[in-house]
Amino acid sequence: MDETEKSYLVAVPAEQAEQEEQEVFAFRFEESDQNEDDLTLYQIETDQEWDMIEEMLNTFTDSDEE
Repeated sequence: MDETEKSYLVAVPAEQAEQEEQEVFAFRFEESDQNEDDLTLYQIETDQEWDMIEEMLNTFTDSDEE
């Protein structure tokens, strides 16, 4: 969850999970009020959201390399 109280997730195709270079798909999501196992996915629409996701991915990538 970010400062806007929105939640995000990133996914990598399973066949790329062990590869050095991976295609990453990012989404904003909301959990269902009726069933916590249900998620609704939304496309990332703003440059601000993309910048924040890219920064988070870079942070995770940098910590994996250490």
